[in-house]
Amino acid sequence: MKSSLFLIGCVVCSPVLAANELPPILDYYPECAPQVINNPSDKVVYDIDSESEKTGGYLQLALVELQRKAQSVGADAVIIERINIGNIDRSINLENDTGKINSSVKKIHVLTTVQNIKLCDDKRLTTTPTPYNSKGLSISRTETVVMLPMLSDTNLLKQAEKFNAPQAIVTINSAYGIKLGDSSSQLFNLMGPHSVQLLLDNGSMAYSYGRNL
Repeated sequence: MKSSLFLIGCVVCSPVLAANELPPILDYYPECAPQVINNPSDKVVYDIDSESEKTGGYLQLALVELQRKAQSVGADAVIIERINIGNIDRSINLENDTGKINSSVKKIHVLTTVQNIKLCDDKRLTTTPTPYNSKGLSISRTETVVMLPMLSDTNLLKQAEKFNAPQAIVTINSAYGIKLGDSSSQLFNLMGPHSVQLLLDNGSMAYSYGRNL
């Protein structure tokens, strides 16, 4: 009889445990385009309890609050589109019949915009990161194109090996005798042939000297 009661108790409790799981904040976009339930913007204000409190702790509280609100609308997951954190630290001097009163106001504002979503049956994620991950951090990605031209003239390689680089006299505006604003021809005349040529995202060209530098 006791075993039967125990089994019935487990069956009753299981759905409650599942309901307490909060929808995850996604680090990557889903493979299958999700259904967006809503796209709310919200502001949460926290009173700072002590000087030892860190902004990160309040941010984590705000993230959990986002998950709870997503759960209340039946969302499977959350995608964070925007997070802004602002601190308010203000002291006010008031005066009444009893004298002066110092009032200190310290608060943290966390402003967010999210997508509360329903996932497809295929819950696989892509490698494309969401604007803000599950820790509330924005990850920036840059790509650099490296151009490695094949040198057909062996004499050029021999010249590079024999080339003596100038002394590394580094100042605020110069290094190895090259000043900010010098042309590429001045660079080549002083430093010799470069090892690697890099095309940067902004269209600039970078030259690398990797022999003895």
